[in-house]
Amino acid sequence: MASCIVLSARAADSPPLTSGQTLYQQGTHGESPHTSCASCHGVDGLGIDGTAPAVHWTALTSEDHQPGYDRTSLLKALSQGIAPDQRRLSAQMPRYALDDDVLDSLIDHLQQLSAATDTGIEPTRVLVGISGNSDLDIGFSAAIAAFNSQGGAFGRRIEVTTRPDVLTTLTEIDDRLEERLQTACLVAAVREVRNTSAQRVGLLGRHGDEFRFRLMTMSLPLSAAADVTLVASDNIVDELENGELLDTPRTLVGCLDHLGEHAAALAEAGHEVILAIPHQDALSWAALHDQGPEALRGYALGALLGEALAAAGADLTPERLNKALESIALTAQTVYLEPRFTPRYLLSPP
Repeated sequence: MASCIVLSARAADSPPLTSGQTLYQQGTHGESPHTSCASCHGVDGLGIDGTAPAVHWTALTSEDHQPGYDRTSLLKALSQGIAPDQRRLSAQMPRYALDDDVLDSLIDHLQQLSAATDTGIEPTRVLVGISGNSDLDIGFSAAIAAFNSQGGAFGRRIEVTTRPDVLTTLTEIDDRLEERLQTACLVAAVREVRNTSAQRVGLLGRHGDEFRFRLMTMSLPLSAAADVTLVASDNIVDELENGELLDTPRTLVGCLDHLGEHAAALAEAGHEVILAIPHQDALSWAALHDQGPEALRGYALGALLGEALAAAGADLTPERLNKALESIALTAQTVYLEPRFTPRYLLSPP
């Protein structure tokens, strides 16, 4: 431990300490006050580069210290200023006698700081890993920046990182929300089919979606389009590349991720395209910054993560975040691309 470690204990003119957390965060008061541990080592126990080392329990017991600290050696360091390797600590570090209960409580608090660090949850930030998909990461990072600029949630901002000790990753968020987002988009698409007056409508999807689409279209009223056909997006891609769209209905309804960059080409080819977008803020951001569908999807995932963190509450845990992600309401917005008139940049790669 470096010389800046300041661990205050009960003094004769100070009120009795009852909590190691109080000791760590507030220090002691009275006629001879002592600064808190957090003032040097941070409220998260991660230390300050070049000034003070990390003092959460994992750091104190790691191989950086030979040998590592345990309860007995920590007490000796605090009371006598002697490290586990018998090295004398700097005189700048005060020597104090701690009650057993306060020492145990302090160690418990340091262990809690370690647990928070290991799961990517810290008092002022949450660590989230990137996906490695550049477009997805661009949109996700933009949404996180917007979330942070509004103050984050409960004093925590999100930090996007490549570190392994993260709360979650963009890939995990994508996997967890993918099915529900697709369902939300399909519901929005079916809603648009209900409202269209077109005689033939193509409901966009992937191969393998047939059964789910059949169930959804069974709920369509008689006033809906007379002919609703499932159109596989990969078939449309083939037809576009071959210059053949003879059998495709003029009106197409579906999710952005079913067509992506090809939606603009379909509109330019004379089709009315109605797309379900996973998040309204994502659409606005993509339009403003000339971004494509993958970045738009990344932004939507970042915005939803921010909503989930707010819903998870101040006492954040991985389990509470996962529960919030699973219960957060997902609704898709729709955008109309009129035939031969569409902002290509919205739906094409940058």
